[in-house]
Amino acid sequence: MGHTAIFHRAASPTYGLVRSLIVFTLLVEDVRVGAGLTHRFRAFGGRRTRWRSEKSALRAPTGVRRRPPLALQQVIQVVDHQTFGIPRCYVSAQRRTADCTSTIAASSAFVARSLVKEEPGTSSKTTAQRDGEIAVRIALVSEHASPLAAIGGVDAGGQNVHVAELAAGLVRFGHSVAVYTRRDDPDLAERLTTSAGYEVVHVPAGPAAPVSKDELWPHMGAFADRLTEMLKFQRPDLVHAHFWMSAWASAAAAARLGLPLLVTFHALGTVKRRYQGPSDTSPLNRIRVETAVAGAADHIVATCVDEVRELGLLGVPASKVSVVPCGVDLVHFSPARATSCSAAVPGRACRYRLLSVGRLVPRKGYDTTIEALTLLPDTELLIAGGADATPEPEHDRLIGFAERLGVADRVRLIGQVARADMPALLRSADLVVCSPWYEPFGIVPLEAMACGVPVVASAVGGMLDTVVDGVTGAHVPPRDPAALAEVLSALLESPSRRAELARAGLERVRSRYSWDRVAADTAAVYQRTVRRQGTEHALTAPLG
Repeated sequence: MGHTAIFHRAASPTYGLVRSLIVFTLLVEDVRVGAGLTHRFRAFGGRRTRWRSEKSALRAPTGVRRRPPLALQQVIQVVDHQTFGIPRCYVSAQRRTADCTSTIAASSAFVARSLVKEEPGTSSKTTAQRDGEIAVRIALVSEHASPLAAIGGVDAGGQNVHVAELAAGLVRFGHSVAVYTRRDDPDLAERLTTSAGYEVVHVPAGPAAPVSKDELWPHMGAFADRLTEMLKFQRPDLVHAHFWMSAWASAAAAARLGLPLLVTFHALGTVKRRYQGPSDTSPLNRIRVETAVAGAADHIVATCVDEVRELGLLGVPASKVSVVPCGVDLVHFSPARATSCSAAVPGRACRYRLLSVGRLVPRKGYDTTIEALTLLPDTELLIAGGADATPEPEHDRLIGFAERLGVADRVRLIGQVARADMPALLRSADLVVCSPWYEPFGIVPLEAMACGVPVVASAVGGMLDTVVDGVTGAHVPPRDPAALAEVLSALLESPSRRAELARAGLERVRSRYSWDRVAADTAAVYQRTVRRQGTEHALTAPLG
């Protein structure tokens, strides 16, 4: 099988086409495939490298149980309770360099899989087809991002959506899923089952009240201890941690219980530190801890190709990383219908409408769009997001910035928008603008494309994958109001071009980003990881 080992022949009737695509990808220096994702060899070291077969990495020796312990040379001390309960991780001096060829393999696989189309809201394998297969018990750990939280607050955004939808998708594939998150309200039940069929378990650690995620680190020792006790009581087949603090706590629990551990970081401290500098409020040892848990994990699930490169800079070999993006609910987010309307959508005050959606934090770059508005006559900007219950400094800063630029009458911060009303709000815009300095993934572009609205996005992070420049939307350099205004002006003046981008965006999001597709791909990563450990269980999701 050679380099096609990562696809598994039973995956799809398009296997032959996919294999040919991978071979072609390896023969060219700069390739644009299918929906338009560009991959350059020179981004991974500046030179060609020989393809190395991954077959040996995907197959455990017969009769050998390959469950590695939490390596002592990587994490020497897990918790130092003498330091006021603050976890401390120490990383060995030994570093492993990234395997460039495996990075190319992961990227090629990601592009090739994006060509396989699905209908909205469907999976590539039905429940009936899975009869007789083994259901697996999965623990998703998300210490600050509860799947039950209201989206739009300072610490409630894409990760909350990702965990909730992934859990629901895995349940649809027949798995048993429990999400472990920190208790932030004394009235919350310890365990409850959602309408989607997964369980939410509230872990007591620190005060039973909201705490900023950047202030949660001192409570992670207690979180790890209680998580271990709960996993003993309801032992899963594997643990999938989300975010670096969850990964640290899960690494401690998995090591004690001998469980396979997978990690999705959602955001890396190195990237945050690079862009925010002194404004970064993360704990000082975040990068050191991330490096340690990346080494301790059995596998890492990255959300975009750019993250594979960033992990490589931390010494994580790309053979240890799979790319599975975030997804979008294609039933809820869909193009306009004749009866589509919502009282929550403000009436227009200008000829053109721009819309930005997300948490009210500086890195989202709303001020870049506000400044661009000075070059766009007869155009209004709606910003949806933020916590309605408490005032936020970023809200006041943006209002003051708009007043100083003389565009305050065309900028409206409308606060949190209920999920039920979000599709109608997206459809009310001529363009959706996502202009962050950096963005680990970004779900809003997918939601906009699913509603048939073109997207203009900063050329950063996950949006390099989701928005294909000139095909499904447009890329602009971050923090460049003039460049943003130029692109927006050209698109606002061309309804036909906007319609063309909208059609292509809708096709792309339907073909690659359904949550069933994301759940299936994630379960396939689980299966490969479990097989490498030589464990007994096989997962039920299709290997596609």
